[in-house]
Amino acid sequence: MKMKIVLLCVSLFVLGKNTSVDAWEPVGFPYASWGEISYGEVEHWKIDTYIEQGIDWYQFTPHLTLNTFLGFRATLSDQPQDIWNNRLGPVVGAKIKLMIPTAPGHWNIISFGVRGESLHYLTTNRDTLQGIAFIQWGFGGDWKKGK
Repeated sequence: MKMKIVLLCVSLFVLGKNTSVDAWEPVGFPYASWGEISYGEVEHWKIDTYIEQGIDWYQFTPHLTLNTFLGFRATLSDQPQDIWNNRLGPVVGAKIKLMIPTAPGHWNIISFGVRGESLHYLTTNRDTLQGIAFIQWGFGGDWKKGK
């Protein structure tokens, strides 16, 4: 699996159109964040949040970009027995972002990547370190602005 990822990255680099000397100078510094505070009969109070700062290093095509990122994840609840809802820690990774062209006022993105997470579980005082391969997708827009 690791060899396939390395070969994919090398292939995308070789096929890239941006081959100037400045090719590895950052082309962007995207950031993202999401969060939710919720209350329910089963889970009671829960806060789930994530923040990410990335660097777009290389643009293979106008729609395909190599990105590395650092993030921080925190999930906290008032239920100590829910160990999966009481954890926090840093995230580091790399991904290939594919922006899918769409109508004006709308956006679509698919990302393929790998990330490492070092999470501390607050109620058990346990730490985990794990590597994760992922596919992320998102889309959105504004129906009125898309006219």
